[in-house]
Amino acid sequence: MTAFITDAGAALIASSLANGTQINLTEMTVGTGLGAPDKTQIALQAEVFRAPLSGLLKDALDPGLVIAEMRIGALEGGWDVTEAGLLTDTGVLFALSDLSPISKTAPDPAQPLELLLRMVVAVNAPAVLNLNLDPATLASRAWVKQQIPPSWEWIRLPRAIAPLAGALVQERATLLTGPYYHLYDVPHATSRFQVRLATDTDWDAPLYDSGDVADLTVHRLPLGVLVPANSYQWRLRHTDVEGVYSRWSSPASFATVAVFNAVQAPEIINPLNGATSVPITALTLNAGDFAVSPGADTHATSRFQIRLASDADWSAPLYDSGDVPAALSHTVPDGVLSPITAYIWRVAYGGTALGLGAWSVDASFTLAQVEGQWMRFDGVFDPINAPALLTFTVPTFVTRLRVTVLGGMAGGIGWDGVTPGFAGGSSGGYGGLVQKTFSATPGDNYTVVVASPGLGGLSGQLGTDGATSSFVGAGATLSATGGTAAPGWASLGVDGVGSGGDLTASARDYFDIVAQAFSARLPGVDGAELGGFQGSAANGNAGAVMVEWGPGI
Repeated sequence: MTAFITDAGAALIASSLANGTQINLTEMTVGTGLGAPDKTQIALQAEVFRAPLSGLLKDALDPGLVIAEMRIGALEGGWDVTEAGLLTDTGVLFALSDLSPISKTAPDPAQPLELLLRMVVAVNAPAVLNLNLDPATLASRAWVKQQIPPSWEWIRLPRAIAPLAGALVQERATLLTGPYYHLYDVPHATSRFQVRLATDTDWDAPLYDSGDVADLTVHRLPLGVLVPANSYQWRLRHTDVEGVYSRWSSPASFATVAVFNAVQAPEIINPLNGATSVPITALTLNAGDFAVSPGADTHATSRFQIRLASDADWSAPLYDSGDVPAALSHTVPDGVLSPITAYIWRVAYGGTALGLGAWSVDASFTLAQVEGQWMRFDGVFDPINAPALLTFTVPTFVTRLRVTVLGGMAGGIGWDGVTPGFAGGSSGGYGGLVQKTFSATPGDNYTVVVASPGLGGLSGQLGTDGATSSFVGAGATLSATGGTAAPGWASLGVDGVGSGGDLTASARDYFDIVAQAFSARLPGVDGAELGGFQGSAANGNAGAVMVEWGPGI
């Protein structure tokens, strides 16, 4: 019900403005009087009930409107309410209203009925009103909400703000609504936007329906809804978090321009369509310059998407960057994509005024195997992805390995300083060598044993044999024995042998492999370097294990 301010209320407003004080509205009163209300009244014609206000607030859209509420409990009644008034804390009748008879039935314990009355008053100086109610009274307002079935009346009728009649818009028009207001302060959850042709007579089959979306007060139409030089109407409604929705707003009209400006589809730069062996780490997508035709705009956002090549469409892309600040390139986070897998990517740019433009053409690419290398020499792990001691774990995305295992090299004989013909010790045997390439599963563990070297003999003494290296796990049982020490002067030790691989030999026979894989770690050509004059022979080199993965493996 809409009320008017009494003469007594107007006098209070004038006094408050002059003295800098505030007016406290505290109660509502109702009666059964039948005469026409008059602003000179200082009381209702026939008061039957009064109670503290259960709600008092300013209208969210019009601060000049004040809304007051009062609850009439189940134990009150037996009359038809025809008049109502707002009272101050000093008992002054501030505002008055008449209304069509509202029946408040007599108390009935079998059917307890509550009645909520709401009065709206236009106040030209709302700042003079103190809208803070007693907390206990506010609690009763929450109680009122629990007693009344949810209703669309709780949510203020939404208002279409823009575009309005006479507006000319581009294809991706932005629909703007007024603020959301709920009588009981229930939060806003979603909004729903509909567009129809201006020639349509109803909303049974709108041209566009957003469904319930999180775009609460601003919604941009997608491409393909509007056409140039045409007229449309749109409307919206709000829904709160409890599922209660408002009525639909009044329709608003707009028209489209004769020719749409559009952000052009970007050019694919890298990876190009059909690219293969694309590196998986730090993959960067690159596209061409931002462009608009016809007209002009500034580059505001970019959006990059990737899907599996086996997917039929873009309904659920594997990766979506979302709208990122204007950029011509974008680096895909590690861990999103898998090696040796085919993908398709695309990109679209957004303008400051025009919004998201057309998507680029689809471009396919295939990722390479990840690259890496893990080595262990004499107890030292080096240099990449070193796992726990004596265990190698297949890295994520790695599906194929090449493993080289080298046995320990034997030590030499120390010169005794007497036997002619040698200025130092005799050479021990090389370690065995084995190499294998095989399929592997990420996360699998392999047991690694790296051989210790043979020790060089002291003056006049024999050296010792090198130990065995191995690499054992799913798909691989690789072993390389150590070389044996020389049995005496003017003789060589026996080379070790490899087993379990595609290539099995001694390191002496395939020194090019050893040099390529371990050159930085294997300085000696023989199993043991020569000893010094009347000194001991050098130790052999330790065994080694190297695991490789990547292109060409």
